[in-house]
Amino acid sequence: CAVCFIAGTSIGAAALALPVVASTLGFFGTFFAFFISWLVMYYAGLMVVEVSLACKEEHSFISMTEFTLGPSYKWPIAIAYSILLYSLLAAYFTGGADLAKAFFSAVGFSNLPLIVDTMPFMLVTALVVYLGAKYIDYLNRLMVTGLILSFLLLLFLLIDNADFTFSMSKQKFEFSSFVGMMPVIITAFGYQAVIPSVRHYLAKSVELLPKAIFLGSAIPFILYFIWAIVIFM
Repeated sequence: CAVCFIAGTSIGAAALALPVVASTLGFFGTFFAFFISWLVMYYAGLMVVEVSLACKEEHSFISMTEFTLGPSYKWPIAIAYSILLYSLLAAYFTGGADLAKAFFSAVGFSNLPLIVDTMPFMLVTALVVYLGAKYIDYLNRLMVTGLILSFLLLLFLLIDNADFTFSMSKQKFEFSSFVGMMPVIITAFGYQAVIPSVRHYLAKSVELLPKAIFLGSAIPFILYFIWAIVIFM
């Protein structure tokens, strides 16, 4: 579903750094940073939706740039957008390679080249993309469901070690840490790159796009907030 596309895009590698971020900001500072980041990125998402709906035909970020700013801005945005997507793919392929390496080592195949460790993740991704949007949707629903279930299982396992007498007022808030950590937190709420794809997915029901943006971005905010509570227990 469209909500899963947005939530699944937001909850990524940046979420792993949130415990480190929270430890430097304190509980209330972390909640404030989460809320500001969600609000800013939600507003940014609505702005992208507005531009997307103004484009009557099939479009991408590059064609949206050409439509709104003119042809002269097309190539700079195309280069920046390509670098962004390449960086994200490289990060996730590297993470997938680490998982594959652990699996290969467990079954007796250690010290394999990095390209071999990366290949399973790359092949599965390429196959699903080749099969089309319907299969991407199915896989995305499966992965988001697994993510939420894994998150709930983690909370269940950590609850035994929780200290419910924790005093949140003892946590200190430092503005310098807040400014330094905002780029990491902002990244944990990033989903705007998939909005053109979500519009294509909704087809004739584009009026549901703002609602999908709200619900899809609210899921990461709620999960991150619960995660922060667990961190400070």
